[in-house]
Amino acid sequence: MSQELKTLPYIGFPPLAVYLSSKGIDINLIYGLSAVMLMDILTAILMWLRVDPSRIRSKVLKQGMTEKFASLIPAIIVFIVLLAIDKDASALVNGYLTILLIAEGYSAISNAHNAYLRDVKEEFDAVSAVLQALRKRIYNLLQKLIKVFTDESN
Repeated sequence: MSQELKTLPYIGFPPLAVYLSSKGIDINLIYGLSAVMLMDILTAILMWLRVDPSRIRSKVLKQGMTEKFASLIPAIIVFIVLLAIDKDASALVNGYLTILLIAEGYSAISNAHNAYLRDVKEEFDAVSAVLQALRKRIYNLLQKLIKVFTDESN
């Protein structure tokens, strides 16, 4: 890796952190979520090392990483949309990040518990539940908005 690429995070992240803070996003939530996501990945690896080492493959790790980043997409979209229509997005984004932080913490604790027991217990997928609830709320909101617009045109 070139020296320029190694310094990119030091150049890019501080301005991004300043910008998000200026918009009311709690940077500690982002740092905490990053740390807990990392712990979740490490405890998942530990769990599979103890339960079934043959399950640790690059494909599985890539899938897990993709899921982690995909779970952040709704917060990014809500932030951009509300920012574009000049609304304060901080409460919604901070709330979503808090829920996601708790869900990731639950997942990391479950992984550690499974590693300790050397057994995989079925886990409640809290992140999927959060995303599904968010999707349902947005859908209901869109349905109400469409009804308002169609009622006004008649």
